[in-house]
Amino acid sequence: MPSEPPPPYTYSKPLVEKPAPLTPVEKAAEQLALRKEEMKLGLWAEIKLKMENELELERLADNERYRAKQEARDNKGALDWVLEFALGFACAVLIFLCVAAGGMVMIEAAERMAYTMAPLFLPTTAPIRPTRKACSSASMSSVISCSSNSSSSTTPLTPRASSPAPSIEETPTAYEKADAALSKVSQEFAREIARLELEKVELQRQKADLQGECDKLETALHNANQVTEKKRLTEQERKRQEKQDAVLIAGGILLVIPVMFLAITILVTEWVTGVRMLLWAVRVARG
Repeated sequence: MPSEPPPPYTYSKPLVEKPAPLTPVEKAAEQLALRKEEMKLGLWAEIKLKMENELELERLADNERYRAKQEARDNKGALDWVLEFALGFACAVLIFLCVAAGGMVMIEAAERMAYTMAPLFLPTTAPIRPTRKACSSASMSSVISCSSNSSSSTTPLTPRASSPAPSIEETPTAYEKADAALSKVSQEFAREIARLELEKVELQRQKADLQGECDKLETALHNANQVTEKKRLTEQERKRQEKQDAVLIAGGILLVIPVMFLAITILVTEWVTGVRMLLWAVRVARG
């Protein structure tokens, strides 16, 4: 018996079940979930913006602190350079004055030595007697030689050319001049020291003013840091409070909505039941 041919292949589309319409409770739950996601995204964006603002404020405070420290360091370096220059100039002036005083002392000692050794170079008062030599008149040559010897022997000895020694009356005048020059140098030295002392006092006053300004800047920075810290703490407390309020609101909504839907469901059920009982009573009454 021949077998029956297989039935032709037929393509059957899979049955696609249409999604059931959402109930009001499901719609409300979906809307609530979307609202919660939107609130989360908004809170996260706000928190991120506030964090960026705090970082920017901290960066500005750090830059201001670094700039103040750099200015204080530059002012201190300039003041130290001025002090070093003033001290070097004072040392140079002192060395110059010491050298000048030493030169004056050496000049005075040389003058005293010259006054002491001046009599040694004065000409002698006793005349030098000329010496004559016996000459033989044997020949003309001997006469000429004898006359030359006599002329050379009669020439008196004179000391070498030298400046005349100063008299005794001129010595006090030189001493007075040296004393006057020394007193003048001493007065200039005293005036220079007084001027340097005034400059030192002025530089110390400027240093004290700069130190006071540095202290004021440090105090201002400390106050700014305290204000920033207070703002940060206040912002954190506000964020925490907002989060707590958002959680409480979400929890209240999640608690109230099911209760409302439950109450509505109970009311609808009671109403439908009452209507059915009323219709049943009407039917029974009609017989």
